[in-house]
Amino acid sequence: MSILRGLSAERRSSGGTGVLLSQAAIPPPGFYYPTDSGETVNTDSAMRLAAVWACVNLLTDITAPLGWHAFRQMPDGIQVQLPDHPILINPSNEPSLSAADWRAQMMRSLLLRGNAYGLIKQTGSHGEPTKIQIIHPDYVSVVRLGPLGPFEFRVLGEKHTLWQGGGDLWHVPAYTVPGTPVGLSPIDYARQQIGLGLASEAFGAKWFGDGAIPSAVLSTDQQLTGEQATVMKQRWNEAIHGNRSVAVLGAGLDFTPITVSPDESQFIETSRLNATAIARIFGVPPEMIGADGGTTNTYINVESKMAHLLVLSARPWIVRLEHALSALLRSTDNIRANTDELLRTDAKTRVDIQTQRLRMGVRSVNEIRAEDNMPPLPNDLGDEFLWPPFATKNSQSDTYEPKVADVPDLVEPNNAA
Repeated sequence: MSILRGLSAERRSSGGTGVLLSQAAIPPPGFYYPTDSGETVNTDSAMRLAAVWACVNLLTDITAPLGWHAFRQMPDGIQVQLPDHPILINPSNEPSLSAADWRAQMMRSLLLRGNAYGLIKQTGSHGEPTKIQIIHPDYVSVVRLGPLGPFEFRVLGEKHTLWQGGGDLWHVPAYTVPGTPVGLSPIDYARQQIGLGLASEAFGAKWFGDGAIPSAVLSTDQQLTGEQATVMKQRWNEAIHGNRSVAVLGAGLDFTPITVSPDESQFIETSRLNATAIARIFGVPPEMIGADGGTTNTYINVESKMAHLLVLSARPWIVRLEHALSALLRSTDNIRANTDELLRTDAKTRVDIQTQRLRMGVRSVNEIRAEDNMPPLPNDLGDEFLWPPFATKNSQSDTYEPKVADVPDLVEPNNAA
């Protein structure tokens, strides 16, 4: 959310020195943003809109379940994969949450509020966090001491210091702007669009569910009593129910069906355009959430669509999570996501790629077999690397294959809070 929301600041005195303290950059829990559509918008109400739900779930379901691994850069520049770090295996202090669920909580916080926060509950032998409790962003308020002064982070009113400064609060921002570490909230900035979507959905639901709107009018030029009108209505319904034969009217009867007027039917087009606009706000191709993207993609195969989604939509979030998680480790270590899972190809293309990698010497036979969930060949027969020319084998001793035992233990978790 924009820190500029706190421009209307109040002057407070501290020790005889005036300190400019801005209003909270993030609203308190349950805060609602009013909109011109009459609908109020916050995190909960926004997720009730199908387009917002689809965008948030799409980006979350792409990034959170990926395979995440830790690497260490050796003195010769080679990246060595480390044993899985606790922050990648079981990062939450809540036993019911898996690592994927924990990352999903981060993603939803970033997508809906522009900020993710966590309280560090356990550290390792090197002082790096091993368990972090993700908390709702609305529980955190941020104030700034002076126009260009430092920021203070408060969780439910209690001051907390960021982990980078020796405290227990972990902060990951998104949608950042110059002058503030606090990310912008797309729900705040897109509240008018989201409010319009909620209003159009409410209108459509009331239209189809309101029993006061009849389907047709059966009229006559003769005067009827209430009892006669009821009998006529009953007989008409009995005659036409499940029967599409020609109706014959007499005694001056006239049948007039009621149709939706063009003005009232606009909510359908409004809902369609609203879904497209929200998809673009979250950077998601509209057709991926069932909205109208304005173009036809019949010529694009599944692999191309996934590559497009990965590069343009998911990659910025994956990189952001990689940097945030890597910052928790030592400077020589980093965390990367395995995005190959998103680019599943057909069987023939997959075999062609594996063959080229094998001939180039970047994969061994056993590594190729592992990609297909097959056991390694016996007696280390599949551990040798081919090298051009293709018929020539390079001795395994000539390739650098760091053993896990050669890498110092990354973490020995303790129970220190």
